[in-house]
Amino acid sequence: MATLTFYPHLSPRVLEVDAPTTNISVQEIVDLVRAWEDTVRGLHFPYLIDATGKDVLGGGVFVGVTATLQNAVIAFAIQGGVDSSGTVTTPDTTGVVLTDSAGTFITDGILAGDTVVNVTDGSITSVLSVDSETQLTTFGLESGTDNQFDSSDSYKVWNKVACEVLGGNLVAVNESGTPMTPFLPTAQTHVTRSSSSSATIAELNLANVVWDELTAGHTTAGTTGKALIDAGAGGNPWSTTVSGNTDTGTFGELVGKKLLTVAKFLGLK
Repeated sequence: MATLTFYPHLSPRVLEVDAPTTNISVQEIVDLVRAWEDTVRGLHFPYLIDATGKDVLGGGVFVGVTATLQNAVIAFAIQGGVDSSGTVTTPDTTGVVLTDSAGTFITDGILAGDTVVNVTDGSITSVLSVDSETQLTTFGLESGTDNQFDSSDSYKVWNKVACEVLGGNLVAVNESGTPMTPFLPTAQTHVTRSSSSSATIAELNLANVVWDELTAGHTTAGTTGKALIDAGAGGNPWSTTVSGNTDTGTFGELVGKKLLTVAKFLGLK
């Protein structure tokens, strides 16, 4: 369940999606903002969001959800950390190629776009490509004392966390009503927005969704899926031989002993 931290005294106001959430829907944003606006603190500030949509068009089709932040932006909490660190073993005066013979960049999960800091000279860049366990190609160091990868320079690599707002359309306007970006960039996060490409959304037929779901993957003990799989594996009871299933008090005893005996007596077998 996503949660938001509100900073209503700023301009624009900031709505921070709390860690560890990396995906939040437009509907969740609307619900969480509305709930905060109804609190004692929220009542002291101008409203934060307008939302339209979900009008019924008939045939199980609804208008899509569009939310407009009012002089407010969404920010995802900083979640990245140092994924890799070490020292430069092969110098590069261009400040582009980082080589560490003891590096484990692939194992550490380093990806293009991650942040590289040369701690020794204070320069910074981003990863362009992960060439091997021991080598990174960057966009080139900048903002440092010499912007080079010198031998024995200490470095750190911070990962970026992919975050997403989905399930509708999210836009924002400033105090004057002029459109602006709905996002505030935060360190080590990369935010994408999956906007609806259609003005409508279709209502799901939940019965069909449930009964057309494949049983594969639903194998957790105690769940309905597991029970259905087990029941299906039981086979056809009418093809089971009677012999060997005649324990006292069972249905097998009734069929195998009593009913067959009566059948023989009546000349049916």
